[in-house]
Parts: sequence; C-alpha cells; structure tokens
Amino acid sequence: MLLLGLAISGLSIGQLGFLAIDSDLAEQKKEGKQLSAERYFKMRPFTLPVMYKGEIEEHFTIVMALELVDEEARLEVRHRVPRIRNEFYRVLLGIVTFRRKGAPIPDIEIFRSKLLKAFYETYGHKLVKDLLIQQAF
Repeated sequence: MLLLGLAISGLSIGQLGFLAIDSDLAEQKKEGKQLSAERYFKMRPFTLPVMYKGEIEEHFTIVMALELVDEEARLEVRHRVPRIRNEFYRVLLGIVTFRRKGAPIPDIEIFRSKLLKAFYETYGHKLVKDLLIQQAF
C-alpha cells in the first residue's frame, strides 16, 4: 500500500528518505543546534621538513580543523586562510624543523596550544573556539 502511494505521488523510497533527513536538518537549524559538519573548518594538511645537521631527514605532517564559534565565522575564516596558514607554518617550523632533543615529535597539546595562541593573537576570539588536531605523523 505504501509503495502504491509513493508511486502515485511520484516519490521513490530513496527520495522519501532524503525528505526525512532534510526535514531533520531544517528542524535542528530552527532549534539552534549546531551540526558537527558545520562546526569545523578543515585545513589542508601542513607538511614540514625535519632537519638534522643541515639535511632533511624526514617530514612531519599535521592535519587539523578549526572549531568555529558559529556558522557565520566560516566565510571570514575562509577569506583569511592564506594568512592563517602562514602563521601556522611559522609556529610549526619553530616546533618541528630542528627538533632533535628528547622525543622527535612533541606532545600534541603543545601544537594545539601554540597554534591556537597564534590564531588568537592575530584574529582574537571572535571566530574560533578551539583547534582539533586530527593526525600528526
């Protein structure tokens, strides 16, 4: 009976599923709930050389995302990506490039706190709440 009703109305079961998802998303937005996909701005990976005695021994790559204050911050962050990447590279080069004492790669919390501090010094606290490090290798 349900299939006959869908066929008459011109909707398939797949389209019905999408309609239900769309209405759920619209309802969440109306209620002011943030969706996880909208809360983060994923940065392209950063890759840096690790030097030893003037030679590149290996590379270090870090993948991160910025947790936005709200969805309106996304456009501002997107326009500032070149400067954000420049600041982040400056900080990362200071942490990683010539590091050979102790552990080859510092604790992830050091990266997070220094990168977030650099962001806040440049742009303040109005765009980003936090920084999520997804991978570091």
